[in-house]
Amino acid sequence: MNVKRLQKELRELHKDPISNCIALPFEENISQWRFIFKGADDTDYKGGLYMGSIVLPEQYPFAPPRIS
Repeated sequence: MNVKRLQKELRELHKDPISNCIALPFEENISQWRFIFKGADDTDYKGGLYMGSIVLPEQYPFAPPRIS
């Protein structure tokens, strides 16, 4: 796991956040993240809140994350 890369990506996310979305890793494990986002106004998902998890594999970024 490339912890330095994940820390850099987290810093970049803090500097330039994604609108209507919050994503943060667990303090004890930077490879496991939780996110929540608000449905866009111009979609059927308007007004909804959606949350999920992201698990980054040991081979990240060369292997994709598992998102649920």
